[in-house]
Amino acid sequence: MAVQSGQRLTPARLNRIYLARKTVDESVVNNATVQDDDQLQVSVPANSAFRLRLFAVHTTPATPNLRIGFAGPAGVSFGRLKFEAGPNASLQVGVLAAGSAPSTGGVTGTGADSPLEVIGVVTTGATAGLIRFQWSQSVANAAAAVVRAGSFLELVQFD
Repeated sequence: MAVQSGQRLTPARLNRIYLARKTVDESVVNNATVQDDDQLQVSVPANSAFRLRLFAVHTTPATPNLRIGFAGPAGVSFGRLKFEAGPNASLQVGVLAAGSAPSTGGVTGTGADSPLEVIGVVTTGATAGLIRFQWSQSVANAAAAVVRAGSFLELVQFD
């Protein structure tokens, strides 16, 4: 949603912003299958295109690491997603190819909190529904992978 100089930010334009914010830490232990985040998901309309931005603070030891991805309703397409990791982590995958299958990548942790940012484009098909951030451990392990409170998922519908 681009607002040009002199344009008004109207309620109609605000209705094109979809946000979810994590209010509590969430941990995953002994599970290497990506699962929907309890809070980072937004309901979006059908036949629409969106700019996606995820900002997630996570912590995980080097083992088990963090597997991340996105999923959506039937017919959803995720454009190339760009991942950037903070100073206490490194990426296992930097750019994910476009496709309708759930897109997953990974982050190697160090045991300290680290930010992760993902940007890209999401296009929904004929079915409305939830765009969901998904994550798990990369390797099932007793050491917890954690996504911290304050993380957020933002989708902005293109005009």
